[in-house]
Amino acid sequence: MARPFRRSLVVALATLPLVSCAKDPAAGIVLALQTDIVVPDGIDAVSLVLSNEATGAIVGTPLTRSVVAGSNRVRFPSTLVLETAFDESTFSVSKARTPVVPQIRISLIGIHSKDPAQPLQGAATVLRRVVTTMPTDGMHSLRISLDALDQGSVAPLGSGPATGAAFEANYRSIKSNCSEGGAFDRIGGVCQKIPDLNGDMLPVVASGQPSTSEPCFSMEVFAASDVERIARADTCKVPLLGPAKSKAASEVAVGYERKGRTYAVDYITPAEAAASQIPEKYETLNGELTLRDGLCAALKAGELSAILVAPSSPAKRSTQSVCL
Repeated sequence: MARPFRRSLVVALATLPLVSCAKDPAAGIVLALQTDIVVPDGIDAVSLVLSNEATGAIVGTPLTRSVVAGSNRVRFPSTLVLETAFDESTFSVSKARTPVVPQIRISLIGIHSKDPAQPLQGAATVLRRVVTTMPTDGMHSLRISLDALDQGSVAPLGSGPATGAAFEANYRSIKSNCSEGGAFDRIGGVCQKIPDLNGDMLPVVASGQPSTSEPCFSMEVFAASDVERIARADTCKVPLLGPAKSKAASEVAVGYERKGRTYAVDYITPAEAAASQIPEKYETLNGELTLRDGLCAALKAGELSAILVAPSSPAKRSTQSVCL
C-alpha cells in the first residue's frame, strides 16, 4: 500500500528572546507542522514564514526545505519552540507582562518543483496560514497541517504561478484562490477565514515539549478485510452497513483514496475544532457516516475514488503521525 507523507516538522529558527526574571517560567508556543500530501507526487518542498501580524515584519529567517533525495521526507526539526518576548519596562510582580510581539502570523506553503535542487523556483500549490496571540503564561502547543484536499488552492501571481521564491521574499504576495478574498484559505477542502487564535487558550504543554509517547497511526488498517468502501455518494450522509454501524466516530478509522493514494482523516472533536478553528471532517451517528463539506464535496466531484471506514481501528487523532 502506498503510504502518505505525514511528518512532524521542527523548524530550526532562532526563538524570540525572553526577557523576564530568571525564576519566571517561559511562555510561548510549541509549533508542530504536518503534511499528509504525498511526496514527490504532490509537493517537493515545504516553506515556512513567521511574521509580526501588526507590522508585517518577518520574525527569524524564512525556511524552505526540499524532500530528501530518494525518500518521502522533508528534513526539519520535529518542533519549533517560539518563546514570548516581554516588554521589560512594563514587567512587575503585580502587573501583567506585555509581549513585544503581541500577535504572529504563521504561513506554511507546499511547493511542487520540476527541479528539487531549486525548490524556490517551484510553483506554490497549497497554503495554510494561522494568526495567533503570543501566550503570556506557560507553553502552549499548536499544530498546522497541509491537507491533500487543498492542493491547487494557491492563486497565481500576475500572469504566472506563485513561486516559493515569492513566498520567502514577500509572504503577503501569495494568496489562496478562495473567491471570498485574501483573508481566506482552503482548509480541509473548504474555504474559510484564516484562524485567529488566542495563544493562551491553546493546549498547555506541561514540560515545554510535546509528548512523544503517543503511538503512530498505521495505514495498514485500511487494508483489512472488514473495511467498508464508499465509492459514490449523492448526499453527505451515508449508511454504514458493517461493524462500524454501531461504533462512535472515535472508534473507527476513516480515510480516503485520491489519485491512487490512501490518506487517513483526522478525527477532530468539537472542542478541538473550537480551539483551532479547524472544522470537523466527519461524524458517525445512528449508523450513518456524515461527511463534512470538504470531504463530501470532493467525493461528489470525483476528486476522491472512495471513502474508507475501518471498524477494527480507532480513529486517527490530529496529534498522531503516520507510521513510516
